[in-house]
Amino acid sequence: MRVKPTQVLATAVMVAALVVPALAFAAAAPADSAVDLHAAWKPGRQWMSFRIGFAKSSADQAADGSIGGGFGYARMLPGIHLWRFTPLRRYSLGAYVHLDQIGRFGDAAEIEVPVTAELVRHYEWGTPYMRPYLGVGAGMFYRKLYRTGNDFGRVKPGAYVVFGTNAPLDARQVLGIDLRVARVNGENVGGNPVFGPGTPKVSHWSIKFNYSIAY
Repeated sequence: MRVKPTQVLATAVMVAALVVPALAFAAAAPADSAVDLHAAWKPGRQWMSFRIGFAKSSADQAADGSIGGGFGYARMLPGIHLWRFTPLRRYSLGAYVHLDQIGRFGDAAEIEVPVTAELVRHYEWGTPYMRPYLGVGAGMFYRKLYRTGNDFGRVKPGAYVVFGTNAPLDARQVLGIDLRVARVNGENVGGNPVFGPGTPKVSHWSIKFNYSIAY
């Protein structure tokens, strides 16, 4: 896969635009002993998350990426007590739906709607304002081509890795950055006049700003 310098620059600018304000907030936010900044990660807490950002296909000769968004639900797991061990402690289990325009040539567009479940491990650093996470997910990916002269839609399975970081605004609100890379089966489009022949398997990735309400 050949990556254009303009794509690298655009991605770097987008990451900086999302990460720098979060880091600035973390550095400037005063410590308030009356607010439990760890509350959102306690076992049993539930998150409603809303995301918006950038999505793209890594297929050869793929169109430039475009906007993507989504929402989902997750619950912090209490873990399973097994002798001296507690598997799944600091993990969350969630379900998400995204709508991504992963490519566009003029009026023609490539749309993807992943409906997935994911298991995520949350980490705690020295500061409560930086909580990174790493996880895996899988589900069904609906893919649709619009205004190509040979439109089609199909559903195929896919899996992905997800990682990012969150920062609490208070005990109930969380801001973060979510980056995921998905491996999707059956992208071959059979010679589409706009998006070309496609490939049997391809990686799709996204980076999105995330806002969550914990309750």
